[in-house]
Amino acid sequence: MHPIVTGPRLQTNVAPRRDIVDLIQDRVQFSLYIQALQTLTARSQDDPLSWFGIGGIHALPEVPWADAPPVLDALKKPSYFYCAHSTVLFPVWHRAYVSLFEQALQGCAREIAARYQNNRDAWTRAANDLRSPYWDWATNHLPPPEVTELKTVEIFTPESEDALVSVPNPLLSYRYHPKPDFEVATETARHPMKPRDDAKSLKALKEDLLAGALNIRKDTHDMLLRTKNWEQFSNTSTSKESYAVANSLEQIHNGMHDRIGGCGQMGAKDAAAYDPIFWLHHTNVDRLFSLWQTIHPQEWVPESHLDIDLLPFWNTPTSFFRATSSALRDWTELNFTYPEFVGIHPKDDMRSAIVKIVDEMYGEETHPSDNEKSLTSAKSTLTRSLAPIRIPLFAKDQSHSDWILRIRTRKYALRMSYSILIFCGAPPTSVANWRTSPALVGTHSEFVNSQPERCPNCVDHLNVLSEGFINLTKLVEQKGLNDADVEKYLRANLAWRVQKIDGVVIPASALKDLEMAVVKVPLLYPNMIEARANAEWNAFDLLNGLGSKDSRWARILKDFGCLSL
Repeated sequence: MHPIVTGPRLQTNVAPRRDIVDLIQDRVQFSLYIQALQTLTARSQDDPLSWFGIGGIHALPEVPWADAPPVLDALKKPSYFYCAHSTVLFPVWHRAYVSLFEQALQGCAREIAARYQNNRDAWTRAANDLRSPYWDWATNHLPPPEVTELKTVEIFTPESEDALVSVPNPLLSYRYHPKPDFEVATETARHPMKPRDDAKSLKALKEDLLAGALNIRKDTHDMLLRTKNWEQFSNTSTSKESYAVANSLEQIHNGMHDRIGGCGQMGAKDAAAYDPIFWLHHTNVDRLFSLWQTIHPQEWVPESHLDIDLLPFWNTPTSFFRATSSALRDWTELNFTYPEFVGIHPKDDMRSAIVKIVDEMYGEETHPSDNEKSLTSAKSTLTRSLAPIRIPLFAKDQSHSDWILRIRTRKYALRMSYSILIFCGAPPTSVANWRTSPALVGTHSEFVNSQPERCPNCVDHLNVLSEGFINLTKLVEQKGLNDADVEKYLRANLAWRVQKIDGVVIPASALKDLEMAVVKVPLLYPNMIEARANAEWNAFDLLNGLGSKDSRWARILKDFGCLSL
């Protein structure tokens, strides 16, 4: 019988997934968590519920999982790449994926809890409430040492119930047993000195995470509050009718894969799910999905994708999850929730409560507003999607705008994950100093399967442009630029470099379809909506005409009288 994804069972309450920082402080549950990870990683790699079996669903080794049928490409050629990246199914497919992992994790924990002799009821309750923890990289920019540094951790075991014992730390890496044909390394590594090498570079990992910290926080805030429909929110494929100005959940997710993995497993889609940090990362991605759902309760997967089987995740003995499955929309049916939802009274306005929580966690000087809904001008459809929902904290008789760089590039242009790094001023001479340079303004990352021709979904997206955004507002403000001076300054000072995850630098001209354009987005006050509805919008193309191929961008330039150079 194949495994059916139900989420954790055998508990009377819907328990929250905990922040890993919080979980570590709970010696009982952390002890169960570590031992459950050890159990999963020790299982035979042929077991579909082993660490390797579950991790392989994400891409390689491209084998059937639990009797699930293959994915068919346009020519009906079968494949077992179950990839759901760059599509509107990205959030829901990964929700089922994390729930499968969580179900296996908690099952191991319950078995371990039954072996304790003293206070067995307490251990059983802790196991029943154990959920897959998350790492909130937008607030805790560095994971705790237990995730990245400590070779051993101290826990209570059934053999040592009253005294802590030191055990190997399963959060550091996964050691293959045996090493699969697709790997050159014997275990997973973060920022190895060369691709897929066993050597690790903790220094590079920390530097990459800290260098992007402020952008990650702001991107998370803007994604939750400024992506207004499912298409904008869910994935990196270029918006068809949405005119987004904030990064999607998938784009932020891509950037974290790049920062965490470097040229290690987390940096490439093929083997990312074998690194233990993958599950901390993706549980947080699902948490952000839950927050966005609550803020935008009417939004969901487009009708065109509702009846697609989310292979290979069985929800009954004979059927698979689909976006219509109620458990994917109401996550409590999968028996988990998140701390942000705990304690909110059912009679309270859940949406308002979560908006406030999000703004307090990730906001800087801004607050959300829904008043853009009142825009009724002839250009209201486009304006609503571009209209921001942030209120700057300065005098209400002042106007303010965001300056945003939009990047579009072909995802599979280089056949491996890569990043476009944006600098203000000359990049450092040494490539090793690029990502820690004060001149670095932001990074756009592509998270790629290195064998796209074997993956039907990847083949479908070979010619699709991926979209991302870098907010330049702080740069403009720090330089004290007037609106009239922004274009001249940015044209003279912005520079960009392209780097593959193996460290190789390539000329930007190798990205034949690269588009970069800057747009000035007016910010609206609640009591000034009508006055700002017809505000002047400015945009300019950094690559001198490439953006003009995009009819939607051309429409923005035409409709709002923007600069097109």
